[in-house]
Amino acid sequence: MPTQKRRLSALLLPGALLAIAMGVAGSAHAALGEGIDSLQRDRQALHGAADAVTSLQAYDVHETATLDGTRVREYVTRGGTIFGVAWNGRARPDLSVLLGAHYADYLHAASVNHYNHKLLVINGEGFVMQSIKLPRGFAGSAHLPALLPAGTSAAEVR
Repeated sequence: MPTQKRRLSALLLPGALLAIAMGVAGSAHAALGEGIDSLQRDRQALHGAADAVTSLQAYDVHETATLDGTRVREYVTRGGTIFGVAWNGRARPDLSVLLGAHYADYLHAASVNHYNHKLLVINGEGFVMQSIKLPRGFAGSAHLPALLPAGTSAAEVR
């Protein structure tokens, strides 16, 4: 009997996580794939303060520092769309805020068994993400390949 309960739990857990994620993602503040107007809402949700804006040829990088010392960078096209996010620090930021509608993709990938629990890589057609657990913190990045500005490499989202 306990084996049957474990099997049932193993079958239901990924679906339950996905359902929760869809509810959370629907209420997320904004982020990846959203407009520049969402930056302020993201900062408030992350309890962060605007730190710097770096203008590059094809995009701007808006950096936020959270109270726990995590650095969050949001990459914004000249047209005002967030095409990438990156983070590093002692704590993982609220990914439901940063990933927005793509948070469900993250939760689904995280719920699938993978051999390395410190590294998560998602290489989807429309969504790419890397997240790593470091000895003293976390680092990661995510981007939408279709929104990368011309001449911009995915490696620049870091």
